[in-house]
Parts: sequence; structure tokens; C-alpha cells
Amino acid sequence: MDHLFILQSKMDMTAIKESIDLILATAVFSENIAVIFSNDAVLLLEAPLNIDEQNDTHKMLSAFELYGISPIYADKSDCIKRYIEAKSCIGDVQFISASEQQTLMDTAKKVTQLA
Repeated sequence: MDHLFILQSKMDMTAIKESIDLILATAVFSENIAVIFSNDAVLLLEAPLNIDEQNDTHKMLSAFELYGISPIYADKSDCIKRYIEAKSCIGDVQFISASEQQTLMDTAKKVTQLA
């Protein structure tokens, strides 16, 4: 994998959009991008209950697959703590353990942590 991004917290909306823009821009120039959502950032993966609740962030996350970012990884224990299920998430989300996250970090050429 060329580049691994780790989103760790649910930031303010401007910071979230900037982080997602950075990920999408990197995906344009790199073939192999992966993203892990952990801590409070897993809350961003929850799909809105109805289309009227969908915001720009949800639309941007939905674009990940178009940019070749699939699956989206989420920290399994953080999702369990927050009662998030894969079927209620936006896109192709795969829950992974801490050891699987470490393997991704070890094999990535570059790791960027976004607060």
C-alpha cells in the first residue's frame, strides 16, 4: 500500500472536509490508498437515517469508492463501543482489529494521522 490515512477523532466540520479533501486528492495521484477511522472518527461513517439528513461529509465519504478507496477500514472496538454496525455505515466499511491495523501501518509506505 502506498499511503495509509488514519482519522482519529470527530473534528469540526471544516477540518473533516479538509482531511477528506486531502485523502481524495492523494487518491488521484496514488493507486493504493487506505483509510482507517478510529476513536470518535468512526461516528462519521454512520449513514444518515434519511436523505434529508445527508450532509457534504456523507457525500464526500460516498466518493471514496469512486477514487479507488475501498474498503474503508474502521476500528472494530471503537465501533462496538459506539454501537455502530457495518450495515449502517456509508460505503464498503470493514471492521478491523488492532493487530490488523498494525499490519496495515507496517506495510504502508507512508502513514498520515489526521487528528
